[in-house]
Amino acid sequence: RAQLICEHEWIPTTVHQYFLEENERRYSELNKQIRRQQDSFLCSKHLIDELNKISSDCPQFPQECSDSEFLSKLKTTIALFEQYVRSTLYAVRNRTYEGILYTVKRPLEQRPYYAAIYRLLNACYQDKRWHRLTPLFLYHAFSGSTKVILRCATEKHRRKLIKRISQQNEPARVKRMTTMTGRRAAINLVLYAKLKNTFNSSTSVCLLNRSPKTCARLPYAADENIYRRIK
Repeated sequence: RAQLICEHEWIPTTVHQYFLEENERRYSELNKQIRRQQDSFLCSKHLIDELNKISSDCPQFPQECSDSEFLSKLKTTIALFEQYVRSTLYAVRNRTYEGILYTVKRPLEQRPYYAAIYRLLNACYQDKRWHRLTPLFLYHAFSGSTKVILRCATEKHRRKLIKRISQQNEPARVKRMTTMTGRRAAINLVLYAKLKNTFNSSTSVCLLNRSPKTCARLPYAADENIYRRIK
């Protein structure tokens, strides 16, 4: 205070100290809100960009992989896709999916969707490691391109398996789970949960590639909702 008196030729009071502390608090809160909005935007954009990159890297004619881990997950994922399509057939009554009742009896390599799922998994398996967004990528593929994957054996659908994912301005809402949309939503939730279990994706990762310690020290880390969104 003595230094301030000499420099500015006025005496700071308790009121001045109160206003200073209040302004500093507001400034800190404003920076926290700006950082939170920036991270929220970056996370959603980065997530979509990363999923689209996997899709663009999905080869039309993938290299043959004989790795035991890959073949094991391939067999499990095909069985999971068949369960998903059968559940959709029974719940939504879409006759387009009736072929699944007969293709499951064929040898694995002769099923029409074998090549499509092989391509999808091949794009996620690099350097003998699964991409961290593999469950989410397969979820978008299975739920958004079900018919394309089912008849991937035809030349018409060999090139593009998944539509480009874009930011949704209006999130989907399900008012009643007893409707067709509600039933489909319930099946999709089960699909994603099983994909996460299949690829052991129970742990969280930071989409902004920050270390766990850095992520935990964020100014709004105490807010569980924001913290979980970023992870």
